[in-house]
Amino acid sequence: MTGNVASASPGAGTPDHRLLGFGRPNWQAAAIVALCVTASCLTGIITRPPGFLAALWPANAVLLALFMRLPSSASLPGILAAAASYVLVDLYLGSSVAHTALLNAGNMVSVLASFFAWKAFAGDRSFLEAPNAALGLIVACGVGSAAAGLVGAPTDHILFDGSYWRGWTYWFATEFSNYMIFLPVLLTARPTREAFASLRSHPIRQACGHTAPALAVALSVVLSIAFEGPGALAFPIPALLWAALTYTVSATALLAMLLSLWFGFSVSSGDFLGIAPTDQKAQASLRLGISLIALFPVALSLVMRDRNELLARLRHSATHDALTGVLNAEAFRSAARAAMRTGRPFAFLALDIDHFKQINDDHGHAAGDLALATFAEAIGRELGPDDLFGRLGGEEFALLAAGRTREQADAFAEKIREAIKAPVSFADGVVLTMTVSIGLVAWQGGPTLSPDDVLREADLLLYQAKRNGRDRVETPPNAPEAR
Repeated sequence: MTGNVASASPGAGTPDHRLLGFGRPNWQAAAIVALCVTASCLTGIITRPPGFLAALWPANAVLLALFMRLPSSASLPGILAAAASYVLVDLYLGSSVAHTALLNAGNMVSVLASFFAWKAFAGDRSFLEAPNAALGLIVACGVGSAAAGLVGAPTDHILFDGSYWRGWTYWFATEFSNYMIFLPVLLTARPTREAFASLRSHPIRQACGHTAPALAVALSVVLSIAFEGPGALAFPIPALLWAALTYTVSATALLAMLLSLWFGFSVSSGDFLGIAPTDQKAQASLRLGISLIALFPVALSLVMRDRNELLARLRHSATHDALTGVLNAEAFRSAARAAMRTGRPFAFLALDIDHFKQINDDHGHAAGDLALATFAEAIGRELGPDDLFGRLGGEEFALLAAGRTREQADAFAEKIREAIKAPVSFADGVVLTMTVSIGLVAWQGGPTLSPDDVLREADLLLYQAKRNGRDRVETPPNAPEAR
């Protein structure tokens, strides 16, 4: 909220269960708070035009993000470290003690009110985990900004001889705007290895597709400068919509922040829409508009992320067995059909857990379910990246091992047979070692086959393995590869 006397400005995660000093103090976290608040206060003060309040004040957003994302910082040592940093920066830059106390009281009241409001809304969930996170952020920051206004109203009257209403509205608008500009980036920042990995697969196409929305935002800024007028503030909205539908939440938040920073500097300097920096009423209105523009694409990006995650879960549920997590019968046959069309050699294994009915009869169906899940997990550890594994029903499974010769397929099947012999402990204390019978068909190329044809032959070999004593791999007699 503040810089020095002449230039002060009203201005990520789970919360800490040891809030306000309950539990062991974390002095390392307090040191991080002190460092971050000091740096962000100095950054905010640098942005001030001569004789006016700071154009942008990131310090409160940084502190709130630390409380929300770094649990050990939201404690009494962290709060004291933040308050000391605010005060020392102002005193170092020449503010009087009275001015420093008034201005920085607004900072601490704002951050703590926002933090407690967020805790009431989201509990121990982080920003990216909380449902309706954007709404919760608006409510929390609105509460904090209103609380800052309660301090700012008398402060503005005492320091700048302004009216109480003007002080409250200006502090509220400026504080809320700064939260909305900086917080989404601070709360959503994540590593971008996945994005770079996707670009490596199709660098030109992916780079063009990922750059276009950002270029559209830049073009909208040019149009805002060229046309000016009240509507210029809304020119970037279509481009931000495109960005929100294309980018991750963190990338969208970063783009919205950069746009908002440009708007903020232009508004404060009087270069945008011709509004003078001394016109606090118009400045407050514009700051609120900028803050909502900053949050809007982030909210849409969060909705799109949740939608995409839901669709991914639905697709997974439609193609995977709920108990074991492997492909279901239909999805396995479809994937196998596509793999077999490539012409690569493969081995087709039909697998059946030996004496599975006895496990259910002796120990109950819960034990049977545990045996199936353990069986699938053991085999999953042996699979290569191109192998396919599915459950056809009951205790019957199928496996397509891609790119293996007949000899490699034999060795792989034996490895699978040994892998599932790890003991399984049941709830009643019984320890059981499972065995499996396998029918193996290896194919080295030739006419296109259907999964059903190969599975039928592998099934015949599987039942032959059962008849020959179980716990064995059966292959076609006198045939190095499938016909």
